[in-house]
Amino acid sequence: MFYILTGDYSIELEYNKLIKKNNYPIITFDATQKEDFENFLQKISTNNMFGNNETIILKRAEKLSKLSNFIKTISNFNILNKIVIILINKKLTAKQIKECESFAKVIIGETKNEKDFYINYIKNELKISTNDAFKLTEMIGHDIYKIKNEIEKIKNYFYEEEFYIEKAKNIISINEEYNSFEAIENLLLGNPNEVYKMINKDKSHMLILYTLTKEFQNILKLTLLINEGKIINTNNYNKFKNSYENNKYLFNNTHPYSVFKKLKYINKYTISSIKEILKEILITEANIKNGLIKDDIAIELLIKKVVIKYENNK
Repeated sequence: MFYILTGDYSIELEYNKLIKKNNYPIITFDATQKEDFENFLQKISTNNMFGNNETIILKRAEKLSKLSNFIKTISNFNILNKIVIILINKKLTAKQIKECESFAKVIIGETKNEKDFYINYIKNELKISTNDAFKLTEMIGHDIYKIKNEIEKIKNYFYEEEFYIEKAKNIISINEEYNSFEAIENLLLGNPNEVYKMINKDKSHMLILYTLTKEFQNILKLTLLINEGKIINTNNYNKFKNSYENNKYLFNNTHPYSVFKKLKYINKYTISSIKEILKEILITEANIKNGLIKDDIAIELLIKKVVIKYENNK
């Protein structure tokens, strides 16, 4: 039987389901390699009534220069004792899908919200909370292949053990942006140690400035919207999510859970102190770019000012 998987990154997950469902020996071919592709065609065109069942996979078929011709060619093959899975990492046209449906089961991968998709995937695979699944997506990033690899690593590590996010952090490959956000998160709660480590280790001064700007801008928007009664300040994520829906465009359609996490800062800074910090960030950036002060000294002074604002509002 033929299976043709077409669409976005989510076809990888449909592919995994098929592999688990059909527990046959697997032979994989790559459509971008000429010899591999020719071997694939030869393999599926040859039948042996007494042969063992096997799963034959063709990856990256979207790279074929004459995809429509390829579809017509394989539609004439009568396969025995084989499951043939073809991965096409793009959406086929309506005409192509119709042609495929005449000889194959077509599975279309199409996801409206990428981040929700990853969160739900991780949540279901590891049987963990939404909060932990969200944190893992932040740590790992949004590459489907990396997510799959890291999830397998976590499964093996926590085999028959309870999942703990802090333990998981020690075994997965965490992206640089997450390390930055985590350090800034600690800074916003009055602990600058992680940011100082970043300055000394990575010299990532502009990344710190960018992240600080983004965080304080979002906290300011959130505070103003709560004061206007447009967003609810609540510990209940679903209630927050409902009130956030009509205002998400103000946050560039950021995932609601990401904004929900920022509620913990609402009472830590006043509106005037947030505006003062944002002004200080602009001044710091200008001074660095104009060579008026060394990067590390400028960032350290800015960090101290943020901590002072936090301490003054306790």
